[in-house]
Amino acid sequence: MQIIVTTFPGLTFDLLVEEVNHRDPAGRLLCYLASIYRQEKGTVARHLIRRSRLPGSADAMRHELQRDGIQAFRRLEPPNASKAKSDYNHKVNKDLSSG
Repeated sequence: MQIIVTTFPGLTFDLLVEEVNHRDPAGRLLCYLASIYRQEKGTVARHLIRRSRLPGSADAMRHELQRDGIQAFRRLEPPNASKAKSDYNHKVNKDLSSG
């Protein structure tokens, strides 16, 4: 069984693309699984974001992360994180404009 892990470091979390590829002695594919995990900085806990059983999908996931850069990280943020940022920015802008 072959396991390939590619890590994309971010500012607050890392993305891990893990590909599991298992073949029989004749070279026929027995099992394939590609997964993207989100790992917070300073922890070992991983949170599953996306999974696929289509052979070659890990390359597509890697390509998407490399192509889109920070936008790919923003798409993979938890939904509450972006709302909390916008609420904070709205409050700061309101305080600045009133004072």
